[in-house]
Amino acid sequence: MWIRDRQPSGGQREESAECRFGVPIVDGDQAAVPWSAQTRLTDGGTEDLAGVSLLRFGADGLVVDERDFWNHR
Repeated sequence: MWIRDRQPSGGQREESAECRFGVPIVDGDQAAVPWSAQTRLTDGGTEDLAGVSLLRFGADGLVVDERDFWNHR
């Protein structure tokens, strides 16, 4: 699930999102990518998130496994 696909808390929809990605930590076929997002909800509210995406890549370089973790700041 990508940030744009997730359902914000309280059921509101996102109107827009500004995302920032940190420097990936890579080990063989795996990477951890820190990120943050500030979203504007359609009801006028906002969310401020911090998270990390854990990725595993196949021999072809495409992602074969992804796990995302985030928390409200």
